[in-house]
Amino acid sequence: MFLQYERKIQVIVGGLRIDDLRINFSYSNAADSTEQESRITFYNLKESTYKQLYSIRLLPPYNVATVSAGYLYDRGLSNVFSGTIAWLERDAENGTITTTLHIGDRVKDSDPNWVEMSEKEISARQAVVQLANQMGMKAMNLWVIPHDMVLENINFSERGENAMRTLLSSLRREVPKLYWFQDRNKLMLAKGAEPRSDVGVIVKSPWTGLIGVPKIEEDRRLKVRMLMDTRVDLKGPIKFRGSKYIDESVDYTIDRITHKGDNRKDAFVTELECIPPDYQALSGSGRPSKTEFSQAGASRFAGASGRNREDRSAGAPK
Repeated sequence: MFLQYERKIQVIVGGLRIDDLRINFSYSNAADSTEQESRITFYNLKESTYKQLYSIRLLPPYNVATVSAGYLYDRGLSNVFSGTIAWLERDAENGTITTTLHIGDRVKDSDPNWVEMSEKEISARQAVVQLANQMGMKAMNLWVIPHDMVLENINFSERGENAMRTLLSSLRREVPKLYWFQDRNKLMLAKGAEPRSDVGVIVKSPWTGLIGVPKIEEDRRLKVRMLMDTRVDLKGPIKFRGSKYIDESVDYTIDRITHKGDNRKDAFVTELECIPPDYQALSGSGRPSKTEFSQAGASRFAGASGRNREDRSAGAPK
């Protein structure tokens, strides 16, 4: 099988693994969203495999699809996203058969608890391990959670990363300053102040995968495009280097993540929407109110305008 630039995609659904076809995927999730918008498309999938997928989607907790992607020459595949199969779509055009899995985060009312976590009591460590496994990841540093810590009446109505965030939020009542981050296919637990310096914060530049010129919206929301980086996390910190359009001293917060990729055509890319620390959404008029820009932001924009005026005046004919 020909792989464009040795890009590889692997999809696991239940015990079924698919990685020998043309596959593309799209994943999008936002901090203020209750559901992820994701799909996986297979090209020329066998009819027998399609029937297997169709059957598996009706069998929770096995109806969870996990997408991993990477390069054959790299250290391995990274988990991109996982979620429940909502429905399947099969189509044929110009001799090519496409099978698309539409992925959703929410559990339908008729579904049982997807990770079998409806027990009256369950070990907190075991709960983390089960959720990590369903995300296609291995939980590390479990020692930060007390071995005798027990959770009662667990009944999650979310999947994937949303479920992990819900679980860790409940654990923080007993384990303050508990947080987690992804390192390829590992889910790393840690305790303490979440890193806000360059150590532990993702830093992107044109030399580390940043593509093109970032777009700055009127309300200072930052839109960037980069080679795919699965380490990024919703509400996580990120810095940017090497662009004259972005303040390098600012720790932005990731507000929306989109991953896209195709193992035979389009590149593996990540698109982010990031917000500065003092961000406030625009008012209904479409323009920022007086309180929506901090004084620091206003003075920075004023300074830029002043420099532009000086530049124009300096170059104007006398």
